This record gives sequence, structure tokens and C-alpha cells, in this order.
Amino acid sequence: MKSSCPLSRAFVRYLALSMLVIAVSTTLTGCSNGNASMTGTGKTGSLGSYSIVAVGDSLTAGSEDGTGITYPGQLASMTGQTVTNLGIGGQPSGSIAVRINAYEGQTQQTFPSSFTFPASGIASVSFQTGFEPCYNLEGGSDFYDFGVPIQFTVGGTTYTGRCKANVNAPGYSIRPETYPSAPVTVPAGTPWTAVVPAMSNGCVLIWAGRDNYLNGTKIQVDIAAMVAVVKQQTSCYLVMSIPNGAYVTEWKGTTDYNAIMTLNSELSATYSPGNHYLDIRTALVALYNPNNPADVLDYSHDVWPYSLRAGDIQGSFASPLASPSSCAFSTSALLTTGQVISANAELIQILGGNNGAYSCTRGYAGTIPGTYAGGTAFTGVDPLHLGQNPESGLNPTYTNGYTAVAAQVYAWLQSNAPK
Repeated sequence: MKSSCPLSRAFVRYLALSMLVIAVSTTLTGCSNGNASMTGTGKTGSLGSYSIVAVGDSLTAGSEDGTGITYPGQLASMTGQTVTNLGIGGQPSGSIAVRINAYEGQTQQTFPSSFTFPASGIASVSFQTGFEPCYNLEGGSDFYDFGVPIQFTVGGTTYTGRCKANVNAPGYSIRPETYPSAPVTVPAGTPWTAVVPAMSNGCVLIWAGRDNYLNGTKIQVDIAAMVAVVKQQTSCYLVMSIPNGAYVTEWKGTTDYNAIMTLNSELSATYSPGNHYLDIRTALVALYNPNNPADVLDYSHDVWPYSLRAGDIQGSFASPLASPSSCAFSTSALLTTGQVISANAELIQILGGNNGAYSCTRGYAGTIPGTYAGGTAFTGVDPLHLGQNPESGLNPTYTNGYTAVAAQVYAWLQSNAPK
């Protein structure tokens, strides 16, 4: 954790419970930024030797809690295989697909506008809407370290650059991998492709659609395009189900929940034949701790459990919270719907609103509501992303949600991977 605030008792308990797990996982995965190729030290057994490529969004990128733990990294540790993490947070299915050169209708992507590929510095570039490979990618430590590698050919010469989203500005930038001796004019309509790891004779894991889950038709088209590309190189591929989060709008029976369940049912119907589908959402929901009241509440909402989600929120109350029933508080960190924060021994679930006017459940999961002085620190748990949190050490099966994902995928590989 990166906060310099005083630690709550719950967070101290979290550190005590999970320090050993973090240390072991760090040894196995190297605690990389999550987007590199990792080779584990686990035993391959009868799995043989092959590479694994994991494509997806933040659930694949992982490490929301700052531990460096990702499901591809944990999978590398379990299998001993090389696992390449191609996860970028916040990307919808179209942007994920285009990064492995999978296109809706198998139509080659092109630059819609001309630009100058520079002899120094960077250039602005645009992409067709919905097929931006570096959508939401701004940081220099993400994905191949410095951006999504794409290449194109002009005048018989192929050029490669790394694409990122512009920081605090619309559009995208591209930085040449190797600068040309003179600027090159790239005409509108020039085809481009992403530079991707070899997938031949390996396994490809596809976990896409969470960031545009209400557009089920688009997600199915994009995943079908990805599978079509993958099948040109290997018969080993897996499509994983889309999870709902601990948001009020995604609880069991809501409109959004029903949309996610319908989409997963359709994906299952398409990819279960041949055993290419894994309902990872349902598998993790079943891993709740029946003795943990927060887990029990999540289970009743058909959400994967609190004890497996990331403790990635830190802050403090900006002013005293004098009433044990009040939600009218301001914090040093803006809170969002579905988060559960821990102040001293109390859990508070955020249901909506904003600073000074939150709606919330005080004394969530049977904890005792309290009053707090200004500056009191709190920690919190993400409503969707997996990882470790104060209750992780109490989960009966796993201390990290990404380890649980990796274990499920490993079990699938044992039956379906190349031998």
C-alpha cells in the first residue's frame, strides 16, 4: 500500500495476515508491473512446454492493490510456463481485440487521418473509433513498458512505433521505436497492425467485455474476431465469463446483472463446445467465506467475495464524523459506489453520492458504527477488482483473488493444453 496515513486496526490485521502470502508471491512472480512475459518456477507435470498469452482489461493487468500480483503471474508460478500479460485497464472489447489484430468483420484497420512519423520526438495519431489499441494507456510503465507496439508500411519500408493515449488531452501519440533519417508522411488510409507475441502452439486466454458489458452484441463480435485470429495459430484458447461487481446496480436481479448473465449464457453456448469456456465469475462467487458476514452479503447478491477483492483504497475523514448514523462526510479520497471502507473496526459500504453527501450503509456486515475525529484514516476494498484486503487471510481457500483465478485456469489447462 502506498498511503502515508496512519493505519487502521483492520489494515494492521490485514498486514499481519497477508505479509507471508505477499512475500511468497513476490518471489514467484518477481512483482513485475504485470504486463511482461513471466516464466514461473512451478512444476509443469504433464502439461508439456508451451507459451501462454493472456489478453484482457484491468482484470488481466491486475495488481490494483499494489502487490504486483496478477493472475497471469500466478499462473506462471503454478505452471512453470511463460505467460505474457496483455492486459490494459479500462479497455472495451474492441480495443482489446485490435491489439491482437482481431477486427470486427476481419476488416484491416487503417489510420483515418494522415500524420508525420517524426525523425525525433513524438507524433499525434488517430484511430478508427472503437479500435484504438492504446485506449486508456497513458503511463510509461504499462504494456511493453512504453506503449502498445504497432507497425505500418509506407513506400515499401515498415516502421514500428509505440502508441499511448495523450495525458490530460484527447487523442493519441506514437513514438518511433527507431527514428527514420527524415520525417515520413503517413497517408490517411494506411493499414496498421499491432506487434503481438507469437501464439502458435501455445494457449491464449481471453477475458474481455467487462468495460463495455452493456453492449453484449459488440462484445460477442469482438471475442469471435479474437478467436478467429487465435485459431489460425493454435487450437488452445479459452474465453472467460464477465463478472458483475459489488455495485448496487449489479446486484442479483438488477437490470445490469441480468444483462451480464445473459451475455455469459450466450458466450457459454458459443464456446462451451470443445471446452473453450470457463465461468470464472461463478467459480469465484462460490469461494466466499460463510463465516465472514461481508462475504455472505456478497454471496446473497451473487458477487464474488469481499475477501478476494483488492484492498486498494486509502484515505482519511476530512472532518469529524460525530454521528454513528451519518453518511454526510468528506474524505481525502473520493469514494465510489460499491466500495467498502474500514474505519477502525467499522465497515461502511458506499451506495452513491459524493463528498459531503454520500449515501451509505453504516455498520456494514454486522460491524459497530462509530464516531471519528477529523483525520481518522481508513482503508477500503474495491467493488470489482481482485487482490488482497483485511479479510483475505480469513478466506478458507485463497488469500488473493488472482490466485483463485489462476488456479481455475490451471485446472482448465491440465485438460486442454498441448501435451
